[in-house]
Amino acid sequence: MSKNKGKAPKTQTGGYQSSDDYEMDIQVTQPSCSNPRVDIQIPKAPTTPIKTSNTFNPLLTQPNRSALPYSQALQNQPKTPKKKEALIQNTSPFPGYFVKSTFEPLILTKYRTTPSVHEFRVNNSKIFAQGIHWFSDNISKNQRFYEFILVDSGSADIKHERDSTGKISYSKIIINKVNSSDDWIEPFAEKDFSKRFIPQTYSYNDYKNAWSRALLLEDFDHPWFITFNKLCPQRFPIWFYQWWYLFCPDQAIYPPICTKGFETSVAQTKGDLYQKPLLFHTKFKIPWIVCWSYNLRQILPQPYPLSLIREFKVKWWNKFDPVICSPEAVQSFLQGGRKLERAVKDFNRQ
Repeated sequence: MSKNKGKAPKTQTGGYQSSDDYEMDIQVTQPSCSNPRVDIQIPKAPTTPIKTSNTFNPLLTQPNRSALPYSQALQNQPKTPKKKEALIQNTSPFPGYFVKSTFEPLILTKYRTTPSVHEFRVNNSKIFAQGIHWFSDNISKNQRFYEFILVDSGSADIKHERDSTGKISYSKIIINKVNSSDDWIEPFAEKDFSKRFIPQTYSYNDYKNAWSRALLLEDFDHPWFITFNKLCPQRFPIWFYQWWYLFCPDQAIYPPICTKGFETSVAQTKGDLYQKPLLFHTKFKIPWIVCWSYNLRQILPQPYPLSLIREFKVKWWNKFDPVICSPEAVQSFLQGGRKLERAVKDFNRQ
């Protein structure tokens, strides 16, 4: 029996993943009278986790509401009221990660108190297969499978930034489009990958799952930089708002000027209220950073034990100029002005 190996991911500097990066080198045995079957061996799940290193600031276990990030930045600045006010308006009130109140419940555990980190990891290894951070009945549909779906369908551009040792320091995803069920010939039909892969096909349900499972690259705080393509359609299927609910930025991390711009957008645009944050980020290409980790929480009432959850932390990207989504910019956009659109294009080009 021949061994089948997937191609190692390319580590080209600054390059986004392409379909070629996921193609598998699949070999089959020639059928014979004694062995009439074509035998394809499905690659096993990776035995060692992907090495990562977090280059971002240490995570805050609780939001620090007392320390404002701009207070330290202003210590050596001339105390000019206008400059100080401008810095306050353009700076996120949280310098590190903000722990979101929304979470994903996973399973009831045996724990009534928080265990040690070692015990916690050992217990998780008995719940989830290696490298798979969801309940799966098909280990060949791993994180790489779901990432390939997004890349091969043209739905997203994905890049994994590596440090000098080859470890993934963080990942980046640019959302190009989100397909609806109308893009499938039939709701339960399977689509073929453009390159050889096992499994070779995927369903629309796989496509929906890909948006969350592709981001579950590594547990405990692997950062993802997320933004929207300037040509991303502003129409989304209803299920994508559930993804947004979990992975979206919290408005608490917005700089004040961005908060005011968002309020202006909400007040002057049509649509349901739950849709407006996603559309706001899509229109103005506002990026953010998100990571996730496991935690324990009392979800069911006592005397039930603690439940395993997936919690999400978000962070404002300080290199983004919030003036792009200021109230004045929003007004200009809504009035059909092109000045903002050029600024957004220039920013994305950079």
